[in-house]
Amino acid sequence: MNIEQLFNKKVDRRNFLKASGTAAGMAVFNPIKIGRFLEKSAELIPPTIVMYHEVTYEFVRNDFVSRLQKGEIPISPETYIGILNGEIELPKGLTTFMPTADDGRLSQYDSFRRAVDYVQRERGIFIPVTFFVLTMFNKLIDEKNMSMEDIPDDTPCFNDGVNNYMAKVQIIQLIKDGHTIGNHGVNHWFWPSKTELNRNIDIDQGDERIQQLYDIAGVKRNCKLIAYPFGGVTTGILNRVSEQGYDCGFITDPQEIDASLKRFAISRTRLS
Repeated sequence: MNIEQLFNKKVDRRNFLKASGTAAGMAVFNPIKIGRFLEKSAELIPPTIVMYHEVTYEFVRNDFVSRLQKGEIPISPETYIGILNGEIELPKGLTTFMPTADDGRLSQYDSFRRAVDYVQRERGIFIPVTFFVLTMFNKLIDEKNMSMEDIPDDTPCFNDGVNNYMAKVQIIQLIKDGHTIGNHGVNHWFWPSKTELNRNIDIDQGDERIQQLYDIAGVKRNCKLIAYPFGGVTTGILNRVSEQGYDCGFITDPQEIDASLKRFAISRTRLS
């Protein structure tokens, strides 16, 4: 069963459980409500935010199928934001998960698309995935002054000489497929080690380039998400993210964070 059916909502590949009236990501949030939600245990079960890096199709498919067999329900980022904003309250005891993938690795493109298609074909459930991609694009924007539109479709989003990364056209296709693209920066820097100016530029440029990808795809960007490279955050970085209008941010390992900034440093369960 899709989670939308539990709420008698129309199924939409992009906006699972989008709050009525105001879009979930646009509402003013209450830090006290967020803190209470994140701390509740037995009655309200917080969604599991799952994190992947390098993957195979079999690994992703088996993980998805296993979760569904255990009764876990997939939710979209819009739904998660609605929960944080206090606009959506999940039924007591309902177990949910939200898959995310970092860096924009090439293995993720084929593996997740095939796994999502398999689950939808076999079970009639669409699983929305959030991809936090890097946006260097061979420095064509920085050094060649090219626009995002002019960058060749086959240009990888990043190049470290070790891993393979998605091409521009593949990221655009994921957007069209109903998945979400989030900010992971341009250069894959550990932001706490950079000057305030340089890390702010890296964050802001990453955000601008993601918006440009949405524009090229012809799809409205319904939420603004960020995942910190290597999980590196400071209070200064979290404040910057808050000021720039992000709906929420994700780290790797749990950290002690001020209650007013918790939504910008949500921990994830790493699987690969």
